[in-house]
Amino acid sequence: MPLPGPGIPIPPLVLTDALRDDMAALYRRLDEALSREPVSCDACGACCHFARYDHQMWLTNLELAFLLAHHALPTANSDAGCPWLHEGRCTARAGRAIGCRVFHCRMAPERMADISAAFTREVQRIAEAHQIDLTYAELLESLAALRR
Repeated sequence: MPLPGPGIPIPPLVLTDALRDDMAALYRRLDEALSREPVSCDACGACCHFARYDHQMWLTNLELAFLLAHHALPTANSDAGCPWLHEGRCTARAGRAIGCRVFHCRMAPERMADISAAFTREVQRIAEAHQIDLTYAELLESLAALRR
């Protein structure tokens, strides 16, 4: 999967109904897999403060298209955190990307990496089935570019 590189946003992608259905099914499978893990998320929003934890949120153009199909393009967040975080809660839970779903403050990093890799491979298979060139970029840079 090509990486656009620093400062280069994800190219826009139009989500068809079939593509939306495939991504929704993938996210249902991911959420089911996560529900079987021996940890639970209390949705505290700590993981959404990217700069505070020296964290970047990377996603594919397909994940971004799904996210934006469910939630309007947000305004920039002044603290370099997720712009869908409001009053400590995620306002984009239905459309959030794999990295958002998998990142967990109580799960072992190795386990998060394994789950993320497995489901990112599924995104790759969906992209191939729909003949989409998959790209990967940082969320905040991509959102800023879309706002311009």
